[in-house]
Amino acid sequence: MDNLPSSSDRNFSFGSILKAIASGTTLGAMVLSLMNEEQTKNIEDTLHKHKMQLEMLKEMVVGEFFVNKERYFEELKAALQKAKDEAAEEKRKLYASYLTACCHPDNSDNGNRRIFLDLVERIEFNGIRILKELTTRYNGQRIEYFTSLFGGEWSKNDIIIQLDYLTSYRLIEKCTLEEIERYYARFGNVRIRRPSNLSFYKRTALGDAFYQFISKGIIKTT
Repeated sequence: MDNLPSSSDRNFSFGSILKAIASGTTLGAMVLSLMNEEQTKNIEDTLHKHKMQLEMLKEMVVGEFFVNKERYFEELKAALQKAKDEAAEEKRKLYASYLTACCHPDNSDNGNRRIFLDLVERIEFNGIRILKELTTRYNGQRIEYFTSLFGGEWSKNDIIIQLDYLTSYRLIEKCTLEEIERYYARFGNVRIRRPSNLSFYKRTALGDAFYQFISKGIIKTT
């Protein structure tokens, strides 16, 4: 752990995080001692993705910023404990995004991180894509829109299952008929066919808070 800042420092800089991850064994040593070969690869891949995202984030944020070292290590260990058994690369990238989101200045005082980590474990990246397209009020999106969004990857039935799944975790909810009517009232006398109430969804307070948090860590890397 020689590459880490002194334990007497409460916070450490963004640059120090990158240096620690780049050392290859410093951060990983906290969790790798009991891992098998496959788990070790998963940990290393998650850390690599996290490092790449941090490098991009550094370019996006103006000036240096600092992360609470003790809290960061806690989140790191918790996330890597879950990522070590994750075979899907896209899901490991989502764990990396969680760690990166924890480092974003906008999330420095967020007290719901463990709730969000639990949600990261339970949903797929496509669930994040759905949350991105919704708001806390009905915005006109329908099941057919999501079928188009995923470019034929999912059938309409697949979309319904995904929406029901997100609903079961209280990340989204069905809109009321009153909300739908208020939306269509904006079009005045234009006659618009109103599909079933089952087609309409919005983010819950939990879903909105989760998306606002995790989106800070979803950074495209090359």
